[in-house]
Amino acid sequence: MKKMEKIGIVRIDIEERQDNCFTISSKDMPSLYLAGENVEKLLHDVPGSVELLFELNHGLKVRVGSVIPGDEMAKKQPQTLDRFMWAFTVLES
Repeated sequence: MKKMEKIGIVRIDIEERQDNCFTISSKDMPSLYLAGENVEKLLHDVPGSVELLFELNHGLKVRVGSVIPGDEMAKKQPQTLDRFMWAFTVLES
């Protein structure tokens, strides 16, 4: 069995719009953009979207590993991160 290797982290930004919808985007992966009324569903859709975009854009089969909520990241680097940013660890498969 091939060992999974970490190839990067995709940080996402969550923004609430005035029309009560949420958007998810990423400076690490500019083609990642999700929008909807239910932020939990959007967060649930992020790993599959990241995996698909890696395959389509780079020809890489990856698996999204650990998910770090913004609250947890803010404890480590409060000056740069807030509760609306999450990180997804991407592993090469």
